[in-house]
Amino acid sequence: MHDFLLAPADTDAPAIPRLIDRLAAEPGTAWVETDTLADFLAAPGQAVLFVWSDPIRYPECLDVAVVLPEIRRSLAAEAGVAPEALFRIGVVGLASERAIAEKQGALKRPSVVFVRDGGWQGVIGGMLDWSEFAAEARRLLATEPGRAPGIGIPVRNADACH
Repeated sequence: MHDFLLAPADTDAPAIPRLIDRLAAEPGTAWVETDTLADFLAAPGQAVLFVWSDPIRYPECLDVAVVLPEIRRSLAAEAGVAPEALFRIGVVGLASERAIAEKQGALKRPSVVFVRDGGWQGVIGGMLDWSEFAAEARRLLATEPGRAPGIGIPVRNADACH
């Protein structure tokens, strides 16, 4: 086993990487699962969802786990506010990763989904250079919230021809 993995208390659960666990312990950060997503999104203000997966398959997940709180601190300093006042971070649990990612239009791993007052603002997919990541985060923070893209499911009329 790689030393960046933290053995879980429940041996049936997948290991949580230490860097992900450290992110989840940051002030203004919480674990989000499918059953807590609605409450997380309903809370007022700005938030992001960090959608990650297996760091062996997607090593950039660990990079984003380190950079995301640093970006938040940097942008908060620019705005003259505490980092947790700029935006909350929801770390999506592995058991909920696929379902939440599909609902939020997060097609790539890792993804950072920006939301405000329950409305979807956009996604940063993958790891970017610092300046690009910060610029995209600034842009998304300023974006008016709308509806999450979700999954594209074709609708068929039962009375129509094929």
